Amino acid sequence: MAGNHRFSSSALQTAESGVLDLVGVLNSTYSPSSPPDCSSGDSVLYGPQNSAYSSSGGLTREYVTEIRCESGELIGYSMGEVVSGGEVMASRALRLDLLPPSEVINEIFIDGLKAEQNIEINGNSTIVGNVHSNSDVDIKQLTDGTIGFITASGQVTTNDNDVVYSDDPSACDSVVCASSGVGTVDIPSALDEIARIYDSVNGTALLVDVTNADGTCDDLSLSGGQDGKVYYCNGDLSLSGSFNDVTILATGSLTHGGASTLGNDGEVDTFVVSGGDMIFNGRDGGGGQDEPSYAVYFSGGNFTQNGTSVIYGAIVSGGEITRNGGIEFVAMNDMDNDFLPKVAVLSKILAWIELESATY
Repeated sequence: MAGNHRFSSSALQTAESGVLDLVGVLNSTYSPSSPPDCSSGDSVLYGPQNSAYSSSGGLTREYVTEIRCESGELIGYSMGEVVSGGEVMASRALRLDLLPPSEVINEIFIDGLKAEQNIEINGNSTIVGNVHSNSDVDIKQLTDGTIGFITASGQVTTNDNDVVYSDDPSACDSVVCASSGVGTVDIPSALDEIARIYDSVNGTALLVDVTNADGTCDDLSLSGGQDGKVYYCNGDLSLSGSFNDVTILATGSLTHGGASTLGNDGEVDTFVVSGGDMIFNGRDGGGGQDEPSYAVYFSGGNFTQNGTSVIYGAIVSGGEITRNGGIEFVAMNDMDNDFLPKVAVLSKILAWIELESATY
């Protein structure tokens, strides 16, 4: 019995060695810009590959690895065996859910409010998500529905006595936590992102004419669905209307006048970027709680919202974020805009289980 247990443990250790091979194969065979495609049905991408692990005392340890597409997912298998005199003494098999090398949306554009400088929110606020400033955060009053993690590289200040001061984000699933003096996060250059998007559409951006001597573009008024269009202003832009499914770029400042509801219900398909300051005058999410705005706002300078707002999405600022009026803000990860900034990630293991049978 002791020998069987020893063989079984050794087989599991051998299978675990094969797991490392699987991740290495994915990262050497594919790249973030050219990941494996599992959209065409079930298939074998790699293997079965037999590999020797070790040999001693008359025992040979080897593993068999394979990577498959199964039901649109990337799945890896590794089976470890202990062999003596041609007889398999023990075998163990693992099944892994794998993340392929890929380009994913930069997380700071998914999970909340991020600013290079101060964040100041005046008025009653409900925030579901994360807030971070590379400087200071000052939130006057948080409502009972607030859940998330508020951090500052400087100081977090709030009048709310219910805030839990903790540096552990996992403790903030049902309450709001705050932590001061944390590390900074990298806020990308808005102008660089504007240039990247403009170049990527290869001349199909809808140009907003610069007609004024001071470098401002014509006023842009939009309504309804925009079918994924990209509007580009090489200067300062005045924007109005309620719209969705669009990317709006201004190399200078951007001002939206009047109440508005942006984005499509339930998904973030609208991306608004300015190289300079961004100002929204009037209620954003003009229909209230039943009609919020679904959008990502990215300003190279300060972001200012004048008026109560209901926003689902993200706000990222290379300057300050100032909310003059209450805000109901919910971070979302259901993003449906192809131009949101992405980062390259290598393959990794998302989850694994041991199979009841050492065959698959």
